[in-house]
Amino acid sequence: MIRALPLLLLMAGPVMAAEIHCPAPVVVDGDSIRCGEEPLRLVGFDCPETWKPKCPAEMNRGLAATRRLKELLATKPFRAVRSPKGKDRYGRTLALLYIDGENVADVMIRERLARILLYDHGEQRRSWCE
Repeated sequence: MIRALPLLLLMAGPVMAAEIHCPAPVVVDGDSIRCGEEPLRLVGFDCPETWKPKCPAEMNRGLAATRRLKELLATKPFRAVRSPKGKDRYGRTLALLYIDGENVADVMIRERLARILLYDHGEQRRSWCE
């Protein structure tokens, strides 16, 4: 009898091999960090911009998302893993970030600091000024 394995188990092998050593991450904004010299774009979600925001509301929301990511990284165990998608158009490594075992995308979306964004589906970013 063949049983379907949970998605997490199917991903465990490749994810473990793609781990990123990041002892002192620097938060750039709500969905980007630096691990040493390597810039990472965290995948699965989109936070408001803090660099060239389109309106004051976007800036305020972006600063709140940035503060929350800093707080999470400062207080909980984390693990960064490379996405099989490689790099984004700005040369940043696409990565997943797990904080205390949970995908940070889920945390940020649940706390309404981010929206779901799947780059591999060709989605366009929606405005945070609406």
